[in-house]
Amino acid sequence: EIAPLLRPVDLLQVSRTNKILRVALLSRSNRRLWSAALTRIPDLPPCPDDISEPCYTALIFDSYCFHCGADQAYSVDYFLRVRLCSTCYSIRSVHRCM
Repeated sequence: EIAPLLRPVDLLQVSRTNKILRVALLSRSNRRLWSAALTRIPDLPPCPDDISEPCYTALIFDSYCFHCGADQAYSVDYFLRVRLCSTCYSIRSVHRCM
């Protein structure tokens, strides 16, 4: 009942509270719920076709590393669709040497 009123980041956090809510909120049948929440954010580009709305929400609004789960992951690669902490970024990213 209140889920349609939540912000995308709130939906993401609620989906992580327990298994029942995770299964319910991450099911394909609730895609419209995520899409509606994302469209309420002004100037946010639309969700790309190659990732789900919950994954896009995590990419944009979350702070956890997609690889190790550490908090404070501020390195985001929108092309590769990945958010990494500084440790994983230094280990897993390719640095161009000139």
